[in-house]
Amino acid sequence: MSQHLRSLIDQIFPLMEQLRAEIDTVVPPVQPPADNVIRVRPGDDVAKAAQTLEQTGGTILMQPGRYKVALEPRERAGNKLITFKTDTDNLPADGKRITPEYAPGLAMFESIDGITPVLWADVRTGGYAFVGVGSLPMAMNDRTVFEIGGDRHRLKTVADRPRGFLFDRFLALGDPQRGQHRWIMANGVDGRVRGCWAADFHEAHRDSQVICGWNGTQNWLLENSHLEGSAENVLWGGADSASPEMAPQDIQMIGLRITKPLAWKQTQASIKCLFEVKHVRRLSVRGCLFEQCWARDWPFGVAIVLKCANQDGTEHWNICEDVMIEDCVVRNVGQVMAFVAQNDAQQPTQRMRNITLRNILAYNLNTGPWTGTGRGLMSANLPNGLSVDHVSFIGNQNHWFYFWWDVPAAERRASGLNWTNSVMSQGAYGLHSPSGLGVTALNQAYPDGYKVTSNVIERHHERVVNMPPGNPLVEPAAFTASFDAQKRVRAGSTVATAVQTTDGKPIGADVDSILQRLADPIF
Repeated sequence: MSQHLRSLIDQIFPLMEQLRAEIDTVVPPVQPPADNVIRVRPGDDVAKAAQTLEQTGGTILMQPGRYKVALEPRERAGNKLITFKTDTDNLPADGKRITPEYAPGLAMFESIDGITPVLWADVRTGGYAFVGVGSLPMAMNDRTVFEIGGDRHRLKTVADRPRGFLFDRFLALGDPQRGQHRWIMANGVDGRVRGCWAADFHEAHRDSQVICGWNGTQNWLLENSHLEGSAENVLWGGADSASPEMAPQDIQMIGLRITKPLAWKQTQASIKCLFEVKHVRRLSVRGCLFEQCWARDWPFGVAIVLKCANQDGTEHWNICEDVMIEDCVVRNVGQVMAFVAQNDAQQPTQRMRNITLRNILAYNLNTGPWTGTGRGLMSANLPNGLSVDHVSFIGNQNHWFYFWWDVPAAERRASGLNWTNSVMSQGAYGLHSPSGLGVTALNQAYPDGYKVTSNVIERHHERVVNMPPGNPLVEPAAFTASFDAQKRVRAGSTVATAVQTTDGKPIGADVDSILQRLADPIF
């Protein structure tokens, strides 16, 4: 968000409030009106208006301006939806994404005292929708603006979880200089974030996210939204859950742009990755753009990190399983992906399993400001059940698959590797583990067999890595010439004709299919 636009917003809101101060304040009625719609202006008690609608549900129409609030939903039968909406016709159409240019015409929530969250949803509460509104930074930048649920000590059973939260075309703003810790703590069930824009969620020397859920998090859908966070833009897990049933699960991420502004290179913002999982069961990521990450707190500059992380030492049921990442683009990063498949930080966990990476385009790796290791995928320990199909890792300079072990020898064998129909640059070492390169590494890690075939690999100028049959090497000039400006493999090119794919489709990522699913143009 530009400083000019921020300055304009700061000028407009005080003028609006000064004009409205000359009009008598309308106090929300004690009983809801017949149509269950309450209209409010800056200065009105929005929390009281919400209480008025607790039994019936309804809509609070908010004139544009600033509202200091501390919303605390109460447990109520049925959780009939209470919707907070800006009273304006100037909103993006339903299904479209809001942008910062809409800010002057929105109702914008502020912390009532700079410390208290705008929303705190406690045990068994919920049923709140926020449509075409926004939030401004808190005076205390180390706080979360919307707190849904609680940790394992407060939120102990599935019956305790807050339920039913919608953020639709919501503009969430941190402070450009001081940042903000987090927009949403998503420790509840049935949450949806759609058409939103979140910017300036960053802190120095501390992890900050736009959205994070670790206890009671279930049935969340994030779609068609622009999310800017520093350490991890989105994080599932990160602290221990109260039980296996309370672990993050059943999550979808569709059509997101997950990015870090290049301007943060000039700040002390903590930078780790774009998206991290520390504990999840059943996660689908589709049609997302992951871009702009560099080495700082971590040396990798990695985009996507999947872990099994028993963070506080009590979560022995911790696992990352049944994850699908497909139809995505990763660009302008130091490394594409990283796994810690078991015992992150030497705390005992289950073994990661059933991970599918399909139709992924990755390019501009470890170039220019996007510093890192230049790897495709690296893994500390290995998951059971890893399928990689139709990916294009273009320009990885180091490895396209690098793995090692830090678990006891008896736990070091893995099963279920399928890597097919893909194009990768070999880089310096290609496929590598401490036991050796290529076939040597595969045979030791997967003694029961594996399927690594119908891939085309760009030859490295210094060494050849011995791969299983059906994975031909292509000279660098011919490899580069095989891609058009949109990173498609050209029909009839050396890469396209080097090997027959297992499914008969063109080799590498289907870029046209990916472009149809992305919400953001990339070329």
